Amino acid sequence: VDSLHAVYGEGAAGFERIVPVLAMMIGLHMIGSLLGAVRDHARSLVRERTSWQLQELVLSRAASVRLSLFEDKAVFDRMQRAQWAAIWRGFRTFESALRIVELFITLCTLIGLFLTGHWSIPLLLFLGMAPMFLAQMRRGREVYALFHEQTPAQRRAEYLVKLMTDRDAAKEIRLYGMGDYLAGAWEELAQLLRAERFNLTLRQQRFLFGGRLAGIVTAMLALVVLLWRATAGAITLGGFFALAETIARFQMVLGQLMQQMGETFEQMLHLSDLRAFIEMEDEWHEGMLQLPEQPLHIRFEKVSFAY
Repeated sequence: VDSLHAVYGEGAAGFERIVPVLAMMIGLHMIGSLLGAVRDHARSLVRERTSWQLQELVLSRAASVRLSLFEDKAVFDRMQRAQWAAIWRGFRTFESALRIVELFITLCTLIGLFLTGHWSIPLLLFLGMAPMFLAQMRRGREVYALFHEQTPAQRRAEYLVKLMTDRDAAKEIRLYGMGDYLAGAWEELAQLLRAERFNLTLRQQRFLFGGRLAGIVTAMLALVVLLWRATAGAITLGGFFALAETIARFQMVLGQLMQQMGETFEQMLHLSDLRAFIEMEDEWHEGMLQLPEQPLHIRFEKVSFAY
């Protein structure tokens, strides 16, 4: 804005003076586009490797669990949560951590820009986002607690889906006309799970709204500081517009940072399920059974089968 104001009304000569600024803007956009393509390619590679390696850990550990424990509901729930964490949580935690670093670097550049206006502006904005940070941490804990609580019901819902889509169960389901019954049981369970998640989201919006409200108030205070500096002639017209736009961008980036930190905290809680399963006590795992030297005899008496 300041460069345009300086050449305003000069015609072609003024346009030539502003071309380097335009070229710099185009170059920055091209570099950003190139880096985005590289990031997306690297992201897909890391996601595949992370998911497969974590699943391999779960499978190797599951193969050593004592057979009798597969009938234990608590053990099976733990194994199921570990499997979900291996598939969905490992890479998301890594990605969230990288996103936090990226947002932090962006914040540092914006703070440097704010210092050209007044040192109090970033301080005001940080104070305004503190309630949002606390709200995001609380949200992460509550989402994980609900996930932990819903594991048995979620596993039952997935089992019903498997029954209705499995080739081996298809004959019995049609023979006894159980399709509607199983579909109804799944629908009832799915509605219960959805209602619990919806109610949690609704409760969370109350304290998240308080965090957003604090951010709005501090943004207005920062704008007042900018107006005061502009009327005093401490910043140029271009500087005022740049900093005024940066207030909104700063809050957006800081809000994303708070959200990413909350999500990373939640992902780490889920990964604790994976660690708990992999590091289970030795007595949970299958030991070597010493067989007797003489031949074993297995006898069946009065064995039959019928529907």
